[in-house]
Parts: sequence; C-alpha cells; structure tokens
Amino acid sequence: MKFLAYSLFFLFLTCRINAQAPIAFERYYDFGATEEGYCVQQTADHGYIIAGRQTLGVGFEKMLLQKTDSIGQTQWSKLIGSPYESQANSVRKTFDHGYIITGFTTDVNYTQYVYLVKTDSIGDTLWTKRNISPITPQPFGGSGNGYGYDVIQTSDSGFVVVANITDFDTVRIAILIKTNANGDTLWTKKMRRLYGGLATSIKQTTDSGFIISGAVLMNNSQSPPWGVYLIKTDAVGDTLWTRILTPSSANPCEYSVCQTSDGGYFLAGQIYNFNNSSDDIYILKTDALGDTLWTKKIGGTGYEWGTSAQQTLDGGYIITGTTSSYGAGGEDVYLVKTNNSGNVTWSKTFGGVNNDVGDCVEQTSDHGYIISGFTASFGIQSGDIYLIKTDSLGNAPTSINEINSEKNLISVFPNPISASAKILVNDNNNSEHTFSLYDFSGREIRNEKFSGSSFVLNRNDLSAGIYFCVVRNAGGNFI
Repeated sequence: MKFLAYSLFFLFLTCRINAQAPIAFERYYDFGATEEGYCVQQTADHGYIIAGRQTLGVGFEKMLLQKTDSIGQTQWSKLIGSPYESQANSVRKTFDHGYIITGFTTDVNYTQYVYLVKTDSIGDTLWTKRNISPITPQPFGGSGNGYGYDVIQTSDSGFVVVANITDFDTVRIAILIKTNANGDTLWTKKMRRLYGGLATSIKQTTDSGFIISGAVLMNNSQSPPWGVYLIKTDAVGDTLWTRILTPSSANPCEYSVCQTSDGGYFLAGQIYNFNNSSDDIYILKTDALGDTLWTKKIGGTGYEWGTSAQQTLDGGYIITGTTSSYGAGGEDVYLVKTNNSGNVTWSKTFGGVNNDVGDCVEQTSDHGYIISGFTASFGIQSGDIYLIKTDSLGNAPTSINEINSEKNLISVFPNPISASAKILVNDNNNSEHTFSLYDFSGREIRNEKFSGSSFVLNRNDLSAGIYFCVVRNAGGNFI
C-alpha cells in the first residue's frame, strides 16, 4: 500500500525552540559500499549524529560520520581516517557544538592504533591523535594493536577514552586515557586483571570519577569463561574497586554501563545459555559499590545480544541489540524496555528476512528512542546504516525507505504565515488525509481531515511561535 506522510515546521513569529514534535521513522542509508552505524546521539537541533564505518573492500575502511535532521534526512556525511583502515566506535557531542570520535586506524603495515578525532559542528576534522610508533609503547595504543571503544568529554573540556591494547605477551589490556581539550595526553592507566581484560563502555560518575564495564578472561588459556568486569576509578583514573560479577560468555562481549539515579550501576550485555547452547541478553543492577542487587536473562530459543543500554526517564531501562529468536528472519534489531526491577514491559523487533543489527540506543527528548545499526534486509545486499526512531512505546512505521532529501512531499505557502497558509500534498491518489499540528511541547493542537492534495490552515487563535505539521494517509502511516 502506498503511503504518504511527512512532517515539517513553519513559523508565525520567532520563538525559543525547547522541544520537538513526536516523530517516528525507519531509514537506511546507502553510501555506495557496506556501512554500519555503531553509535548515535540526538543533537541540540533534534537531529542525530551517527558514527561508524564504510567498507569498500578488504583493507579499505573509513570512519563514517553522518548528521541527519529530526526526520532522518542526511544533512552531511564525512569519511575520516588513514588510506588503509579506520573505524569509529563512539561519538559524543562536545561543549563547542562539535564532535569527539574514538575507534581505530591503521598504517601501511596494518598495525592498529587507538584513534581520537575532534571535528567541528559540520564534521570537518580539527585534529586527530593516535599512537605514532608500533614498537615503542605509547599512550595511544601501547606496543601492539589498539582499539578505542568509548569516549566522553569531561567537565574540564578534556576527554577520557576507554580502549584496549594487545601487549607484548599478546594479552589484552584495558586502558584509560585522559587528554586535554586539544587531545594531548595528560595520563594513562592500565587496568590488567587476571588473564586479560576488555573494556567497552565508560561514563563519568557524580563524584567526578569514572565507571568502566567490559569482560575479563577467567583463566590463562585464552578460552572461556569470560566474566563481567566493572571498574570504578577516581577523577585521575586510579582504581577504587573492581568487580567480576558473574561468568558471562564463551566469547568476550561488549557490556554497556550507566550510573543510575540511586547511585548504583546498570549493565547490559550477553551471557551463555547452557540450556540451548546459545546466548541471552544479560542485564544486572548493582549498588554504589558494585555489589549485585539483581540479574535478569532475556531471550528465546535462538540467541540474543545486548549491545547498548541506558536508564530511562521513568526509572526503567532501555536495551538494544540483536535477536535470532524473534522478528522477520535471520537476525533482527531487538529493542527491550524494562521497569526499574529489570522486568520486561515491552519488546520490539525491526528488520527484514536478512540480518539486521542494533548497535546503539538513546532516549530522545520526546521520550521516544533512537537506534543505529546495520541492515542487510533493505537497500543493497552488502548492508547499510540502519536508523530507527520510535515513540515512547517502541513503535515505528511499518514501512522503511531510503530518504531522498530532494523530495518534499509537503509544502507550506506562505511560510512564515500571518492569517492562513495552504498545505500542498504531493499525492497522486488524492486520497483522504489527516492533518495534525503540534506545538514545541509536543502537544497536538489541531487535527482535521481533508481529501485531495491541498488543505488551508487558518491561524485563528494560534500564538506566535514555531509549529510542526504532520500529514498521515488514510491508513494512519506517518514519518
């Protein structure tokens, strides 16, 4: 069924922007190769910044940084890195309205280094930092291969990177790197534990220290089991305590961590399920000292992975990852909402018959959720960036498209308006539509039905300000 839906805003008089109208969509982005979005954040203009990678072939991989508007239309994209291989794993907004990115880059010998990139607000690179020698140990990457997993900006405008390096004896070591605002290293800390560690997530805590999560190898054979690893440091990276919370998986897994409103911590990742020889999403809650309060397994007869999580405004938790137990086939993006005790309140899947992966989730200002990842079900066969925006209950349109920013399906004239405006809808079917108008608090203030391709909006008692209009088709579909 053909559907038409679009949203845009128009202006009566200038006013302060402080919220956004409810918007939901599914998008894929084909940049001409294989792409994946490993991290997404909402930006101040209610759009989204996505970081990941573009792969053109073996040995040709670049960091991909993409900015969209609030409805998922690409505003700009940048490819960053060496002529060989580079990948972005984490992106964060910075105080100067730019972005900080971490991941890895390689040299001509394909030696891998921790990579830190600072851009301005339109994605142009301001500076990059990496280890400069593959032999002499350096802060950015150590003596062997290095990989930056997560980065945050600290209150002094500097940055902290959690990364992993392979030392001389091939043991993986988690490291913490603190830089100033220009990316110059101030200190580094190695966090070796037992037979090797893998750190994948970091947050600054309310006491100005840091909480780091990951996995730790429990024996010296480089084989299972791996345990869940939680490390608390002070403001200069010195370890205050570590916790190995439970045996986790046959493989090292990426655990996401956040500090919760009660001062404790919430983690999400995966755990091996011996009953069906597969993996389940594993979530756990600790107190402020890292002692476990409760744990939950989430999964079906197949396998599930949890890759990203955060506490939500209602005190519960949102988790995204991948499922093979549910959905349309193959692997699908999995979105799970729980209450504050970890009990599932709802779950959603997204994707098609091929493999689709959820890498990152964040709650948005309208209480919905934004998810970035990878899809092989839509677009080209090799895979594209997948971006999903849902409402507060995890709902998104059932149709997906690659958005073309040159196609405006709705126009408003005049805009700004004084007394009235004509809303033109590019719909050849001239079917029945519903017009809705929202103010910036997300409150619906007009709802009218019309047939054909145009509608006249009379201002009447509308106050001066910026408004969003949304048009839905007869089936109720909208983006």
